[in-house]
Amino acid sequence: MLLPSRSKYDSEFTYSPLMNSDSIVGAPPEMPTHSLSTPTHLPGETQCRDGTHVGLRRELLSLLDRSALDGARLDSGLRALANKYQCDVYDGLIQLLTSLELNQDEGSASWRAVVAHQQRMERDRGRATDIRVAMLDWFLETRALKEPRIVELDELEELQASVYRDGLTDLHNYRFFDEHLRREIAKGGRRLTPLSLVMIDVDDFKAYNDRYGHEAGNQALIAVARVLGESLRQDDVCARYGGEEFALVLSDTPKPAARDVAERTRRRVQEVCAELAGVAKGDAPTISLGIATHPADATDANTLIRSADRALYAAKDAGKNQVRVFGDVTRSYRRAEVVLEGRLRTLETRHEPFDTFSIGEGGFSIRVGRELPVGSLLEIRLQVPGHEHDLAATGRVVYLRPGGPEDFEAGIRITEIAAKDRMELGRLLERSGGALEAGD
Repeated sequence: MLLPSRSKYDSEFTYSPLMNSDSIVGAPPEMPTHSLSTPTHLPGETQCRDGTHVGLRRELLSLLDRSALDGARLDSGLRALANKYQCDVYDGLIQLLTSLELNQDEGSASWRAVVAHQQRMERDRGRATDIRVAMLDWFLETRALKEPRIVELDELEELQASVYRDGLTDLHNYRFFDEHLRREIAKGGRRLTPLSLVMIDVDDFKAYNDRYGHEAGNQALIAVARVLGESLRQDDVCARYGGEEFALVLSDTPKPAARDVAERTRRRVQEVCAELAGVAKGDAPTISLGIATHPADATDANTLIRSADRALYAAKDAGKNQVRVFGDVTRSYRRAEVVLEGRLRTLETRHEPFDTFSIGEGGFSIRVGRELPVGSLLEIRLQVPGHEHDLAATGRVVYLRPGGPEDFEAGIRITEIAAKDRMELGRLLERSGGALEAGD
């Protein structure tokens, strides 16, 4: 029996068993096949940018297979994977082996403690100790795990898949959606990258059920689910929210891109459902979709869902079979009117001064003393009050217009910024009261 427990780390941690070494030695088992081509990652899997979570998982398991008894080799391999995938791997490795959900700081601290515990065990036993054995012993000793059960990894994944799948459509269910959305918002908040939520409702579904019967209704839901699943990237998530409602969670996706996905999906559902057997012309199911984006429209999961729902209701009120974005605003970032001094240069020139008059998580509006070619790439340095170092970024000029007799106004979209500078930009916006309904 699998019993959850709580630890000294966090009252919200989710615990499940640590696997024995047999379950993750050699080639990792394949994830369960999904007939609708929807993402197959489960809570506890490591996920990084650019859809690399599956590749990282496989490399972690392969590294453990080769280096579980060699601490120095294992640590070196983990650092290499962190550099390759541009994310912290220690919390991901602990999640993979124990399903303990730690943040990056807790994951790093726990990993250091496990490695030290492995070294103590080796001194006491006089022989090499598998890092997985040391991890199990340490988490039992600290009471983070109280009643673990040793199972094969593929058996656990099959159980998890059944817990997080909808029985009719084989999509993720509401439980998975809720946990995933909150986790992704927390990640997006640390990285300050946009996440878009698309809420979807099948139009006039009760009338369709009443006319054609529940079995035909189920087939329509399955057809819609298949289209939704086929429209996503590997790291996106599609879930059945409940009844005839669905949800798409689009990570690292600004609102304009989310609207493109929604429109494409709406058209495809209309085409597929028009081909359903026995359905009269004009009765084929359609969908209405509403979009909201974090952090522009909300900073937490509940508010984001409500915002996307409001956009969905607007689509219904406008006649159904439509896409609406929350507030009819296509922007995806907070923005604030802030005056900062800075320097910029194109790749061919020296740095020259400018002033901002508006800043956002996605870019800046500036005043500068000369014309900047639209599309040109700039190196930017911003002087932030109270900040020891300049905030550095690379940006591209997206518009230019006359600002006054001797200057121009330019819009700069950020194309590259270091994580520490992005965090500082976010803190500056919070201090300046950046508006959530507007942004670049």
